[in-house]
Amino acid sequence: MIQSLAELLDAIRTKEAAALDRYNIQHPTIIGNMYEGLTRRLIRGSVFSGLELRVVDGKIAGADGTLSDQIDCMLVEGRGDPIPYTESFVYSVEQVIAVIEVKKNLYSEGLKGAYFNLRTVSDLTGQATGSLGLARSAFRAIAGQDASATDIPSLSKPLQMLFGCLAKDSLAPARIVMGYFGFATERSLRDAFVKYLQNEIAKAAEEGKPGAKGFGPASCPNLILCRDSALVKLNAMPYGSPLVDQLAIAPSADRDGWWPFYASMPGRNSLALLEIIWTRLRNRYALPSSIFGEDMEVEVLTPLLFAKPVPGRGWDFLSHEVDDSRLISRIVDWEPAVITEIQSAALSYLGAEGEVDIDSEEFAKFAGLAQVAKEQFLQDLLSTNLVFIDAQRRLRFLTYGCDTVFLPDGRIVAGENSTGRLTRWALKQSPPKQQ
Repeated sequence: MIQSLAELLDAIRTKEAAALDRYNIQHPTIIGNMYEGLTRRLIRGSVFSGLELRVVDGKIAGADGTLSDQIDCMLVEGRGDPIPYTESFVYSVEQVIAVIEVKKNLYSEGLKGAYFNLRTVSDLTGQATGSLGLARSAFRAIAGQDASATDIPSLSKPLQMLFGCLAKDSLAPARIVMGYFGFATERSLRDAFVKYLQNEIAKAAEEGKPGAKGFGPASCPNLILCRDSALVKLNAMPYGSPLVDQLAIAPSADRDGWWPFYASMPGRNSLALLEIIWTRLRNRYALPSSIFGEDMEVEVLTPLLFAKPVPGRGWDFLSHEVDDSRLISRIVDWEPAVITEIQSAALSYLGAEGEVDIDSEEFAKFAGLAQVAKEQFLQDLLSTNLVFIDAQRRLRFLTYGCDTVFLPDGRIVAGENSTGRLTRWALKQSPPKQQ
């Protein structure tokens, strides 16, 4: 479903933008209105009926009455306050699901303006309230740990900063920049965004500030689209990437704990747009995972920026330079973890108990059955990315619904199955029935 709609939106966007570009209109306000209207039409055609959703323009209000800058396109829930003598509205930040800053031609100055405009939205997040379920899920995917209310105090300071960043991001509306024309290549879009951030960070350093306020990962747009290229924030909502240790481009004494938080990809703009907006809708309305289709593919993107939380200073950044020949995103098939029979038994026991003390006799028994040292058995389990060790040295699940499947060829696999993904994968492994 999502793939077909993405292809349709791409076709409409390309066709209609080309048609608008043929109009010989020089007035910037009218030109802006044309492309903003097109964007609102695209968003209206991409969301679900029956949810009291509206697509409007206007401003967003924080709890104290602070207003954002004018927003070209807002996906909102319910009724807002009309702005007199206009067709625009004011909505409270809790009612806003996504905002889009529209540019007919997106170049460096337009990118700067869009960033500042959308930052007035993220600045309101401190006044927003709501569930942190999306942030908790994202933290699991990125940090490989849980972050319940009881877990957070025992996390390291850098991980507490990471969770705070994800929490702010999840409570803010998804923030998107849409450029119909402008940067001609993925390379030029990547370079412009990195240069912009580097200039702001350098400016803050010259002024003696510990960091560039408003330029941390939480303040960056969730998605920047231009022509057929995209920059995507990897905050696991839904695109994500785990923390990296031994990062080769980092200083030799500081190579652990880097988060690949921004990446680029070509040719799938509408899909990225839908994935981000629908993830917010699914979280908000408990929509079924089936809206994403079979979800059996994983997009491998090209890293652009790495970030690392540094307590007392803010965030450190590193840019990832690659040759043009490596700016090729690809799709790979999702696969579960292949496990042993003893690992399967350990996961089954963990499922029944909820948590297992890794220093307990019960856990040591599984290592004994596997005939390996307990530390090795533990590391092998952790490498499946299905479990983690909390601050109390307890083994717990990273997944929301881990299942195990015994395949006809003798392999044993385990994976997240809360959405039915493992079941769909396993059915495809079964040999066809004889007629």
